[in-house]
Amino acid sequence: MTLIPRHRAARYAAAFWVLACLLSLAAFLMHPGVESNSKTALAMLVPLYLTGMPVSHAAMLAVIDIRLRIYLDDGTVLSVLAEGLGFWAFLAVSGYLQWFVLLPWLARLLARLLRLLLNPSR
Repeated sequence: MTLIPRHRAARYAAAFWVLACLLSLAAFLMHPGVESNSKTALAMLVPLYLTGMPVSHAAMLAVIDIRLRIYLDDGTVLSVLAEGLGFWAFLAVSGYLQWFVLLPWLARLLARLLRLLLNPSR
């Protein structure tokens, strides 16, 4: 299992994923809601959230849990910038791992199992 895809098309797709992540980060950082600490700035991360489903939902729950723990521990409210950067990092990493590491590994595993089931003499 490697972090860089094996096939050329998958490498291009991974590069496109990284570019899309960087574009969503730039859109988030340039949103006027970041300076005014408005939660509307987090809407810039929705496309990244949707393309990373279902793992991105777990990332969202992790960010919410971290934010809640920080608030309950010492009463600190995270700024939209801190929350957005954390959410973006979780989304980018978990989405990449889902599509370009875990999914190919599962596909190879299933192909190997199917070969064993269909040709048990090997």
